[in-house]
Amino acid sequence: MKKLITILFIVSTTILAVTYILELNNSKKLREQLNEKNLEIKDAVQELAVSKTETVKLMKTIVDYKEEIADLKSSKDELAIQVEQQTEKLENVAAETEKNKKETAGEKFASGLAKMMKSPEMQETMRMQIENTLINPVFGSLIKELGLDEMDTEIFRNLLSHRFMIGASSGMKMMKADKEQKDALKEQIKNEQKVVDSMIKEMLGDVDYKKYEGYMDSMEDRVVCNKINQQLLLSGENLTTEQNNRLVKVMGDERLKLKEEENFPEMKNSNPFDWTENQMEKYLQQKRKLNDNTVKNSGEILNENQQNALELFLENQLRLQETQLKMAQKMFGKEKKK
Repeated sequence: MKKLITILFIVSTTILAVTYILELNNSKKLREQLNEKNLEIKDAVQELAVSKTETVKLMKTIVDYKEEIADLKSSKDELAIQVEQQTEKLENVAAETEKNKKETAGEKFASGLAKMMKSPEMQETMRMQIENTLINPVFGSLIKELGLDEMDTEIFRNLLSHRFMIGASSGMKMMKADKEQKDALKEQIKNEQKVVDSMIKEMLGDVDYKKYEGYMDSMEDRVVCNKINQQLLLSGENLTTEQNNRLVKVMGDERLKLKEEENFPEMKNSNPFDWTENQMEKYLQQKRKLNDNTVKNSGEILNENQQNALELFLENQLRLQETQLKMAQKMFGKEKKK
């Protein structure tokens, strides 16, 4: 029994020793494998660090490229703007050159006159001319009739002067304007004159303003009567106030009749510079007819000398107007349509 126990002990010890040796070998292999894995991990970490460094460099390079692209784009945009500006300047120069080539003598004259009108000296000259040819001779009797005091008279005269200056200044621009510009200028003149008229109405009141409107409507005919009076001054047969008023009415009635029968144009609402030759000839024929009818129907108002003065003045005025119209057509180079 004792011997058996000894044998079992030896066998168990041997088994344990063998097991230990086997485990020891396995542990060595595991350590070797672990070391290999650690080396692989270390290499992977190094590779990852290198990749990260390369990525950072690549990202920096991309940022640099983006900045360069942005700079190039900005330079391109600036260059495009400069090219556009230079192109616009060249186009303007070309257009101005072409315009100067095509500009007629009349348009050049109108341009020069429009520039002159901007000077204070020229405006003052125009204002004095309006005072002497319109306000004093045509509206002088109205001012007396209204009974205005000295201050109101001065205000009224200034308002009248300003109203006529509006039309005169814009009329210079209208000579060389196209249709759209002319329509805009006409509307501008109309609106500005309405403002002046509203101020005159506020100052005069409704009743006296009606008298003012009557003078404005008959202004052209009153200018004619004033010119005739100047011719008759030396003979001492100048028109009386009653003759003046009756003759103004005759001329207005005859013009209205001709307008209804033959569509006679009102010069204040028409632009003779745009007329064709046929339109101009038709106007001159109608004007002769108007003058003949006016002289014929003035027999009950005027004596023979006064009537002769009226006929002579109207004929001379028509000849002058015909010359001006033909000259304007030639100067402004309007197309001669039939």
